[in-house]
Amino acid sequence: RLDWHKDVDGIVRAFDGLDERLVVADDGPERDALEAMAGGNITFEGFVSEPRKRELLAGAKAFVFNGRDEDFGIAPVEALAAGTPLLGVDEGMTQYQVVPGKNGYRHDRAAGPAGIRDSVATFEAEGVAWSPAEIASFADRFSVSRFHDGIRAAVADAVDRSRTEPAWYDQYRE
Repeated sequence: RLDWHKDVDGIVRAFDGLDERLVVADDGPERDALEAMAGGNITFEGFVSEPRKRELLAGAKAFVFNGRDEDFGIAPVEALAAGTPLLGVDEGMTQYQVVPGKNGYRHDRAAGPAGIRDSVATFEAEGVAWSPAEIASFADRFSVSRFHDGIRAAVADAVDRSRTEPAWYDQYRE
């Protein structure tokens, strides 16, 4: 979604003047302003279908994420699940989705576009250690089935801990 809290303008500003190409997918209230500030190395796809999104993610060299106050961030996980390295902001859940040097790099929002440019430069110079298959495997920890399993385990643990029968009561059972 091209909305202020995704801070895509920071990404667009970071790519201004870089040799790298940036593809922006989706739509939203910020699109016109973003297109107006974009240089020739930036293209806008608009809203894309699920198959096209998977195609873009799987074909990307890296995925840049700069969302503000994200408690989880599904887009970075979708990129990782496609085996694509993540260049993400060092806050919220994204800081835990990036293992620096392994599946991507983090940038500091306070550094502004320069922080994003630094992570892009580091990625370009050093790459990442993990293969696309290893990156995708890392993303499995964020899958729906892992979430369901974790919730079931947490509920079972809470039920076990909520048993209030005192241990000494066993001596009075028949």
